Amino acid sequence: RMDGRNKKGLDDQVNVLTAKVDDLIQTCGRLQNENQQLSLEKTELAKSREELLNRNREAKRKIDKVVERLRGLEAG
Repeated sequence: RMDGRNKKGLDDQVNVLTAKVDDLIQTCGRLQNENQQLSLEKTELAKSREELLNRNREAKRKIDKVVERLRGLEAG
């Protein structure tokens, strides 16, 4: 048999657990949003990196051409 004090103590424990579960639900939602945002940022960074690598390759190609032309002028 449960007296008033035990029922109040149990109600308090249930309320504490409910609050903790609510906090966990909010934390999971926040972490899911952050994870999604980080995934998007990762994709954008990978795309930017690839674009920079392509630009560097093109710049190197152009520099190599100029160097070859200069060598041709020196030899001629």
